[in-house]
Amino acid sequence: GELEQRVASAGKDLKASKSELDELRKRRTDAEQRLEMVKELTAKLQKMIDTGKLGVVTRQGRMIVQMPAEVLFESGKAELSKEGKQTLIEVAKVLKTDPDRKLIVAGHTDNQPIADSDFRNNWELSASRAVVVTELLIGAGLKPGNLIAAGYGQYHPVGDNKSLKGRQENRRIEIEIQPPELDALPQIV
Repeated sequence: GELEQRVASAGKDLKASKSELDELRKRRTDAEQRLEMVKELTAKLQKMIDTGKLGVVTRQGRMIVQMPAEVLFESGKAELSKEGKQTLIEVAKVLKTDPDRKLIVAGHTDNQPIADSDFRNNWELSASRAVVVTELLIGAGLKPGNLIAAGYGQYHPVGDNKSLKGRQENRRIEIEIQPPELDALPQIV
C-alpha cells in the first residue's frame, strides 16, 4: 500500500513540475514574442523616430509610442495640426498591422497652470487631446473597441517639471500597446 501511495504521489509531483515547466515555457515564449513585436514596430516607425516625431520606450514590459505634444497640437489646444494628423495617420498604418491589439491613448501635460485656454485645467486638456487622437486613429481604420482614451494631466511626468526641457518632455501623447496576455489571465471567481 505504501509503495503505491509513494508512486501516486511522485506521479502527482511530476505532473505539477511539468505544468510549471509548461507555464515557464509559455511565459518565455510570450516575452520573446513581445520583444519581437517591439523590434518589428520600432523598425516600422524608425523613419518617424529619426525625424523626432516620436519615440518608442518600454515601460513595465509594455511598448509605448511617445509623441511630443508640440508635434501634434498648438499650445493649450486640442485640435490637431496638419503635421500632427499626418504623423498619426502614419502611426495608425503601422498599428493596423496588428489589428486585434488593444491600445491606450494617453494625454499628458506639464505642471504649469493653464492660461488663456478653453480648458479648465490640465486634466481636461490631457483628456481632450487623448480623445482627439483616438478619434483620428479610428478614422484611420483602427477598431474603436480596441482603444481607450485616458487623460493623466500632469501626474505621470517623465521629465523634471523644474526645467524647460523636462516640461517639454512631459507634454506628450502616449500610445500604450497592451500585451496580449491580459486576455489570458485566469478568471478570478
